[in-house]
Amino acid sequence: MVVKELALPEFSIALFPLIKTGIMLFFFFIIIPKLNHLHFKRPFLLGFLMILISNIILVISPVQSYIFVIISTIFDAAALALILPFKETLMVDAVDPKKRASIMALFNLFVIILASPFGWISGILSEHSRLPPFFLLIGFSIMGLLTVLNILRHKQKFDS
Repeated sequence: MVVKELALPEFSIALFPLIKTGIMLFFFFIIIPKLNHLHFKRPFLLGFLMILISNIILVISPVQSYIFVIISTIFDAAALALILPFKETLMVDAVDPKKRASIMALFNLFVIILASPFGWISGILSEHSRLPPFFLLIGFSIMGLLTVLNILRHKQKFDS
């Protein structure tokens, strides 16, 4: 989408993974250690919200706008940096230590199995327009956001 829809030169594609890696490293070493890992739901919520914002920014980006793509990349990197470590914390806290290795392996297997067809589905959706895969990702981001909100609501019932 960056090259075809936004008309940015192909050589500029390498810039965005570099920005994403730098932002993720900043979050991993500076921001994440300051967050309380016992309260994983708020970073999850913020992460899903940032993924949603990142994709909306890409969809509304004007042609040849580096700034929109860079801002989207920053939001995406920050979101992943927030979600990934807290997902691991959640898994470690929720799973019996004696069964953790097998359950984590099954979880990762199911993630791969469920995620694999979406590259193919996105390819089919993007044959006519580059926007439908982003709408699909926006839909999944909204589902993740609603799931985290639901978890927060249930946690508040148990905490009170």
